[in-house]
Amino acid sequence: MHFSLHKTGSLINEMIQDIKSGEDTLFINWSVYNPYFTLDNILESLQSVSNLFTDSSIEELIHFTRGIELENKSTLIIVNEVKPLEIIPAITIFSMLNVSMQVKYLSGSSLIYKDLFLYFKSKGVDIFNNVEFCTNVADKSDYYMYMHGGDRNSLLTKIIKEKSGYIQVDNSQEVYLTGNEDISDLRRLARCITVYFGRTDSNVRKVFVPENYDFMALCSVLSEHSAMSKVNRYANNLDYNRSVYLMNSEVFYDTESVLIKEDRNNKPPVSVIYYEYYNNNSADIANSNVNSIKEGYNNLFNLKWGDYWYCNPIFNNLYKEKKI
Repeated sequence: MHFSLHKTGSLINEMIQDIKSGEDTLFINWSVYNPYFTLDNILESLQSVSNLFTDSSIEELIHFTRGIELENKSTLIIVNEVKPLEIIPAITIFSMLNVSMQVKYLSGSSLIYKDLFLYFKSKGVDIFNNVEFCTNVADKSDYYMYMHGGDRNSLLTKIIKEKSGYIQVDNSQEVYLTGNEDISDLRRLARCITVYFGRTDSNVRKVFVPENYDFMALCSVLSEHSAMSKVNRYANNLDYNRSVYLMNSEVFYDTESVLIKEDRNNKPPVSVIYYEYYNNNSADIANSNVNSIKEGYNNLFNLKWGDYWYCNPIFNNLYKEKKI
């Protein structure tokens, strides 16, 4: 192994403390490269990733990777990143397996990672030793991973499918509400809607509500996140969608952080969440609403290697013989 998992975890925790104390010189310019990478979102992501480097989580990762021989193999990872540092788990696993990696970014994140890699190396952590940035899609790689995050690039999707590669599966969350949720559950739901500007595959993007549902409490907790509208790129989306709905005389709720609109679709644009009514026959489903909120929250903030492994066909297929 070319790096220490414990040392990596210690460095990530050190970075978290630097942000909290205001010593954030490594991250202060990241929002220039990618406006969505605010310090709050970087901190959220680092704290989630740090969960993967506790003693018990490291034991789990070692257990997953034990016995898999991929040395001298290569992978191309294409990233349309919407969540800061979301590629670290994939890099960690491939590094554990001694796989060389080429990374192609579809945003300014490549500049961020070059800074980050140099910082890690200056601290004696070589988790990124086998990583190379590339500008074109490599013709020959053993594995292909497309971590699209937001909207897919159709051309790259076609290329990766032709190479029998892995296209990250949409995992948009839907939550059923009854109107009887307490304020803590609604605040947890609001974070699931707004964190990372609602752009990841794990954000809640749609809620199902009973007829005559009172949106006041939900709007109130969402309005607590109105600061996100001060990020220009997000504000442009918010203003555009608001204008379209107003011009079309469509009914919607404006919380100043997101717009809530009735729609049967489950893929709203950035800055919007959809809602749909369910009838009384759906009550049994609605009774599990608190669990669905907690599950969505865990997907975003409490990462585990097992969850990452199972949702990733590359790793899962390699490991199916072990029946973990």
